[in-house]
Amino acid sequence: MMLSAIDRCKYWRYPTTLPTASVIIVFHNEGFSSLLRTVHSVINTSPPQLLHEVVMVDDFSNKGIICTCAVTVVSLSSFSA
Repeated sequence: MMLSAIDRCKYWRYPTTLPTASVIIVFHNEGFSSLLRTVHSVINTSPPQLLHEVVMVDDFSNKGIICTCAVTVVSLSSFSA
C-alpha cells in the first residue's frame, strides 16, 4: 500500500529551529475588510516564533483611503499572546 503525500508528511523530520519569515501581501483596489481578514488569517495560522512581520504593499490602488499608504508593516509585537 502506497501512502499519499499528505500521509507521508506526518513522518518527515522537520528541523526544530527554523528562521523567521516575512509575509508580503500585494493588493490592488482590495476591500479593507478582505485585507483585514487576510492579515488576521496569516497571524492566527502562523506559528508566532516563525512569523517576523506582515508587509502590505498597495499596487497603485485608486480606492479611497487604502491608497494613502504604499507599504504598511504590521507590528506583530501587539499580537503576542
